[in-house]
Amino acid sequence: ADLRLSPSPCQVSINAMVPSGTRSIRITDMCGRTVLQRPLTSTVGKIDVGSLPTGCYTVQALAGDGSVASGRFIKE
Repeated sequence: ADLRLSPSPCQVSINAMVPSGTRSIRITDMCGRTVLQRPLTSTVGKIDVGSLPTGCYTVQALAGDGSVASGRFIKE
């Protein structure tokens, strides 16, 4: 499964294209701490990351069948 994120680096929001069957997304910092988690209702969405500190983050798309797709982005 493929997870696409753009733009990276970003400042306010990131566009995510997630695999079908994705139920939620989780964003973690480089220390592995969850900084944002929310349910998803479509395979394309805009995620507000304006409140996150500058740094590198991992996005995980969590599907109902237990599969996980992941990608990274940089917040400026």
